[in-house]
Amino acid sequence: MTASSSRSPTAAPRAVVLALGNEWRQDDGAGLFVADLLDRSPAGRLPAGVVLRRARGELAEVLDALAVAPRLVAIDAASSGAPAGTLHRHDLAD
Repeated sequence: MTASSSRSPTAAPRAVVLALGNEWRQDDGAGLFVADLLDRSPAGRLPAGVVLRRARGELAEVLDALAVAPRLVAIDAASSGAPAGTLHRHDLAD
């Protein structure tokens, strides 16, 4: 797992925001761009108990993020056929 945000709490987090992207794979890097914005912006502060992590797209990084908190919010770009900016929600229980 790549570097976590300095916002990580000492207790187990309630949720992980996982920013995905890899500029070296010619990925758009959208998730990493959003993570950088959150790190720099006072308006982007995450609630208590929410940790920001970055991942370069390796499955182990995603599984690690799923293991540390009951909720995962992934930030990534995708080609889904939906209009740009559409948010997609997937429940792993389904």
